[in-house]
Amino acid sequence: MPTPSLPQLKALIDEVLNAISTDTGAYLNRNTADAAYAAYVFGLALRAAERVADPNSVRLDSAKKSPPPKTFVIRGSPGALHSTDQDYGYAVFKYDGRNYEIHLGVQYRGSSDVLHEFDISIIPAQDADESRKKKRPPGPSKPCAVFECKFYAHRLGIEIGRAIVGLKSDFTGVPISRLVSNSESDSVALFLKKTNRPKLSKHIEPGNPDMETEFVYALADEFRNSL
Repeated sequence: MPTPSLPQLKALIDEVLNAISTDTGAYLNRNTADAAYAAYVFGLALRAAERVADPNSVRLDSAKKSPPPKTFVIRGSPGALHSTDQDYGYAVFKYDGRNYEIHLGVQYRGSSDVLHEFDISIIPAQDADESRKKKRPPGPSKPCAVFECKFYAHRLGIEIGRAIVGLKSDFTGVPISRLVSNSESDSVALFLKKTNRPKLSKHIEPGNPDMETEFVYALADEFRNSL
C-alpha cells in the first residue's frame, strides 16, 4: 500500500475537526508528514472518545480558552501543557461524569523526574488544570493514556519498540499505552506482546479503513475499561 501523502493526512484531520466543530481547520506549526500523522491519529482517538463519551460532551478547546477555536493549532515540537505561546488546540470529553483532555505533543514528568513528551496523551481535566495553575508538567501518575506515533516509509526497527518500552517504564501507572504506525515489524510486534508493555497498532493510515475502524473500536473498549 502506498505511503499516505501529507494532503491526505491534512484532509482527514480537517474532516474529524469539522465533525466536532463546524468550520474549524487545522494549522500545523511543522508542516511535515510525521506531524500530520500524529494529528491524524489524534483524530482517530477523538472518534474513539465519541463512542464512549457522555452525550454532547466532546468539543475542541484551546490554550487561551476560546472554544471552539476557528484554527486548531498543532504544536511543531513538544512543549508544556500550560504554554500559551500560541493558542494550542486540544480536545475535551466527559466519560461517566468525569472530564478528560486529549493533547498533542505535551510533556510529562516521569518517575525519574526527567521530562518526557508523548505524541498524544489523555489526562483528567482537573490534573491538566493543576498543571496550568502551577505552570509545571503533570507527574508520572497523571496521564491515563499515552501514544507514540511513527510514520515511516519502511519497516519499524526494533529500536522503536525498545524506546517506547523504556519510555513507558517511567510511567508504570498509565493504564493505556500504544505505539501507532502506518508501518509494521514482526520483531516489534513480538517484543510488545509481553504483559504490561505498550500495544502495537500497525497499518493505521488513510486508505485502510478496516484497520482504522479496528483501532477506533479497540481504543473505545480500552477507554470503557480503564478511564
